[in-house]
Amino acid sequence: MKVKDGFLLREIAGEHIVVPIGERVVDLNGLLTLNATARVLWEELATEQTEDDLVEALTERFEVSPEVARADVSDFVSLLADKGLLDAGA
Repeated sequence: MKVKDGFLLREIAGEHIVVPIGERVVDLNGLLTLNATARVLWEELATEQTEDDLVEALTERFEVSPEVARADVSDFVSLLADKGLLDAGA
């Protein structure tokens, strides 16, 4: 899975915000503000990733157990999927 093209991550006034561009403005009504964990996941999802890849990325960057990381990944992936921002991949 990966984030669909047409979304940019920008830092604005110290906040990490996902901004839709072009035709994607229709897909995301408004902006999506990311915390540190979500920012890492978003950046990882710029390329094709598995859930295990994302869990590993969080455990490498934060002092968090694999179980907590997996719950965070699941929640974030569900949010993105619900908003239609993910490509399921091959």
